[in-house]
Amino acid sequence: MNFWEQKISGLQMRWRAHQYGIHYLSSSGFHIPKQLKVGGAKKPFEFDASSGPEFMYEFREICINDCYQLHTLKKIMPEVKTIVDIGANQGLFTLAARQFFAKARIECYEPNGQLKDRLSHNAQMLGAQVYYEAATQTDCRMELEFDGSDLHTQAKTQQEGSVQGRAFKKIIERAGGSIDILKMDCEGGEWGLLEDRESWSFVNAITMEYHLWAKPGSKVETIIEILTGFGFEILHHQGIDEKFGLMTAIRK
Repeated sequence: MNFWEQKISGLQMRWRAHQYGIHYLSSSGFHIPKQLKVGGAKKPFEFDASSGPEFMYEFREICINDCYQLHTLKKIMPEVKTIVDIGANQGLFTLAARQFFAKARIECYEPNGQLKDRLSHNAQMLGAQVYYEAATQTDCRMELEFDGSDLHTQAKTQQEGSVQGRAFKKIIERAGGSIDILKMDCEGGEWGLLEDRESWSFVNAITMEYHLWAKPGSKVETIIEILTGFGFEILHHQGIDEKFGLMTAIRK
């Protein structure tokens, strides 16, 4: 990237940050204020570890850099009525989704009850519904495995687990029978959902973080083959490393 490209990129980032009511002169001055602008109105949000480097990276990527390609989806899809956020964490994707789709119905799924206070508050500010459940292929009980950060929590099937696993088809039924935009970041849990071929006919667009480490022998081509087999067209792919990446696809 040359000098002028860097300047243009920096201005674009400042403009996108401005949409959230964030103003800064240099990247070192970037911080997340206690109130963010959504739909033209400032509202209070609560984020844990908001000054930590990992969370700041997630905020920049999801809300400022639009890693889930919501701008592209908005241009292609004339009307988005229903959005489901699987792996909502503290609500960053829901925040970005509300910024792009002011009138959409948004439902969030997050199995980590430790995030309940913050996610419930943020979802209320955004007019979203939260279910503290894991998205699974069939109804079951789950237990969480923590790995250093709440961003990397995994849900594992366990007969007497403390977390409810909710079948993908029931998540779709709750959303009104179809999902316009489905976001998935469930630390490997996507592979079970991808086995439910029938339910995917009720999803119009998918934007996801995929995790190859969760399915031995899988490759990026595996994800592409599955999604195209479901009738999706791949719009965007960004490999982050050899183990995981981002992909966005829309029904043809």
